[in-house]
Amino acid sequence: MLLQEMRNVGNGSESIIMLKNEINSLSGSVESVGNAFKKNLEVRLDTQNLIQAVSAITQLGFAINSFKNIGEVINNDDLTSLDKFGQIAFNVSMTLPMLLTSIKGLKTGLTEIGKAVSLGNDA
Repeated sequence: MLLQEMRNVGNGSESIIMLKNEINSLSGSVESVGNAFKKNLEVRLDTQNLIQAVSAITQLGFAINSFKNIGEVINNDDLTSLDKFGQIAFNVSMTLPMLLTSIKGLKTGLTEIGKAVSLGNDA
C-alpha cells in the first residue's frame, strides 16, 4: 500500500517525506505496543508477588497450627513419654522447614510488593 502511494507520488522529495512520515508512524506504533507489553509484565509480576505473599501467610498459619499441636501432644496423658518424644520430633521436623520457607516467602513477597508500591508512587 505504501509502495503504491509512493509510485503515485513519484520519485521526488514528496515520496521521501511520505516514507519518513510512515516510518515515524510505525515507530510510534511499535513503541506503544512495547509499552503495553511492559505494563502487562509489570502487572503480572505484581500479581505474582501478591500471590507469593498470600501463599506464605497461609503456609505460616499451617506452621503455627502445627506448633500448637505440640502442646496438645505434651498435654495428652494417654501417650507415653517415648510416644510424645516421637510425635514432637516428627512434628518439629515437618513444621520447622515449612515455617522457615513461609517466613522467607513472606519477606520476599512483601519486599517486592513494597518496591512496586514505591515505584508506583514515584510515577
